Amino acid sequence: MLFVKSPPVPIVIDKTPQQWIIALVVIASVSVVLMVGAMAWYWTRKKMQKKSRLSKPDAMLIAEKFREVMSASDMAAAKRNEKIAQDVLQKQLQSEVGASIIDIKQSGPSNLK
Repeated sequence: MLFVKSPPVPIVIDKTPQQWIIALVVIASVSVVLMVGAMAWYWTRKKMQKKSRLSKPDAMLIAEKFREVMSASDMAAAKRNEKIAQDVLQKQLQSEVGASIIDIKQSGPSNLK
């Protein structure tokens, strides 16, 4: 028997991971990052809710005071506008008719025509 030696055949070992393993690692990493971000967001929201700037009675008191100030300033502005309107009317009547509002009120509307 004669032994014939054949040339050695190289064995190739593929050391690159399969594509599904890479995809699984990427998806797991992204999921972990998203979960940590969601937990941080939830924690900060919860912390802000516990730390209220104003209590409800304080907010109600501020709102009531605001309404009072606004209604008082509206009434003062209305009175001021009415006084200005009366002054303008007085001047217009004096220039057109030559009489004051008091004279017209006393004599009635028949003298204006």
